[in-house]
Amino acid sequence: MVLLALLVMAGAWLCCPTPLIGNPIQTELLSVQVAQDGQVFCWRPRSVAERQRARAIVDHLATVEKRSTLRRATPALAQRAELVLYVRTEDCYQTVALGETAGLAWHQDGLGLASQVLGPRALTDYLRSQLDGGLSWTRGAA
Repeated sequence: MVLLALLVMAGAWLCCPTPLIGNPIQTELLSVQVAQDGQVFCWRPRSVAERQRARAIVDHLATVEKRSTLRRATPALAQRAELVLYVRTEDCYQTVALGETAGLAWHQDGLGLASQVLGPRALTDYLRSQLDGGLSWTRGAA
């Protein structure tokens, strides 16, 4: 009976989507990395206007869903992504890596299991529209 209950819980954990950001009020967007033309550009919100834009991005991330997987997250996942977000929640640091067709999110502490971001193309398009123009980008990694 206990084994059956554990299997049901594991199945629900793998099948049921959860929000990408569980508590947006306690979450801060630390930086965004964009890989373009073989170079990496980084944006960190510094001014009041940029912090407001970062807050809007975090609020939008709370509406996006992810599905848990048993895949291990590795630093190579972030290096291959076209867009990488680094956020700090009240509990841990989280990385969201978005590519052309796939998106993964993982906590930097804990088990290090990646979750699949649902609708990565729509999220990438939204982020690109928010990050275009007027922001102070620097070259190099975060």
